[in-house]
Amino acid sequence: FWLKPAASLSRRSAVSHPGSMATALLLALAAPALAAPAASFSKLNPGLKAEVNLQANSSWHLGGFCFGDGQDGNEAGRLAVHVRWQGRQALGEMGPVYLAGFEGHKAWQAAQERWASSSCQEKMALASDTRRLGEYSRQISYFWFPVRIVHGEQRDWHFALLACGDVEKAHLELTVEATRGALSVFEANTNFDSSSCPVAPSWLQQASSETVFWGMMAGVLLCGSCCVVLVVLGGAWSNRQKPLMKWQQDSELVIGKPCTGTPHNANVAEGKAKSAKAKAQPEEAEDMPV
Repeated sequence: FWLKPAASLSRRSAVSHPGSMATALLLALAAPALAAPAASFSKLNPGLKAEVNLQANSSWHLGGFCFGDGQDGNEAGRLAVHVRWQGRQALGEMGPVYLAGFEGHKAWQAAQERWASSSCQEKMALASDTRRLGEYSRQISYFWFPVRIVHGEQRDWHFALLACGDVEKAHLELTVEATRGALSVFEANTNFDSSSCPVAPSWLQQASSETVFWGMMAGVLLCGSCCVVLVVLGGAWSNRQKPLMKWQQDSELVIGKPCTGTPHNANVAEGKAKSAKAKAQPEEAEDMPV
């Protein structure tokens, strides 16, 4: 819109009015910035969408979600189900048509084994819970209702559309939107025998990509090895010193050479240790000739 006046300027008017060319160039540069506020952004919740033509005694696997832990039986998640129906007769007056939910631990394990061969009534009997479409709605073409998910540990929930009995063959659009608590979502006809719930990596998997962690581990091992070597060497040195210290404590040495002419002190001359008994008995004095 802003470029039209500038584009309609002729070459003559552009030459005769140089200010008009500058104005057109300024508007051209400002056009992206002026158009930017027109963009809009919104939060999009994970959801499942199915568009089917209803048929009697039929079933459709819609997909499902993984919901986290529900502590002490509290609500683990919440859904918003939107239904758009193009038939002439109300959904609540035919069929009946159900939205069925199967929790992944027990109910779905039993249902998926015979999913292709079981009847609509058999699937309903194995479902954790069901909701008849149109049962509580006065509207025919569009209505919606909330669903609360209550369980213990985290697990998958599978959802299916069940048409039991005679139904009008018309177009049905069903949207299941997870408004709270969903950890993951999987498409229709998938995850029949596997879980979509995220698995927390182990500490070893997390540490395998951290070089700092392995450097610290190597340092700890090196320091521990050095401490062990020092303890072993210290113990060996201590064992070698013990005999020498004991010998020094048990004997009394006399160091030095006695004077000549004292034959009675032969032990001292020979450098031998005096016994305790010799010390206790004094030696008799000898008469010295004059």
